[in-house]
Amino acid sequence: MGRAFSLVAVLVIGWAAALLLLYWGLKRTIGWIDPSPDNPFAVAVAFIGLALVPATPATVAWLAAKYGWSVAAWGFGVLAAALAIILGGWLFLNITQS
Repeated sequence: MGRAFSLVAVLVIGWAAALLLLYWGLKRTIGWIDPSPDNPFAVAVAFIGLALVPATPATVAWLAAKYGWSVAAWGFGVLAAALAIILGGWLFLNITQS
């Protein structure tokens, strides 16, 4: 039971960190906090938050595989891959349109 709670804790903490970093980074890059919207540090923080979105289920998949739970590892691995493809495509489309 403790191992299941560790998987849930890693997932919740990772996605909470991703949301906070994305919120703070986007808030600074848009210019709500900082008067200069071209803040490279804020852009880097937003990209780290964006990278944490698929990295969190990938970490949970690794932990599940380490615990010997192959079905959970496969499921979280597929979730991580799907999120990486979705976010990578979204990022590519936004870069090519600007």
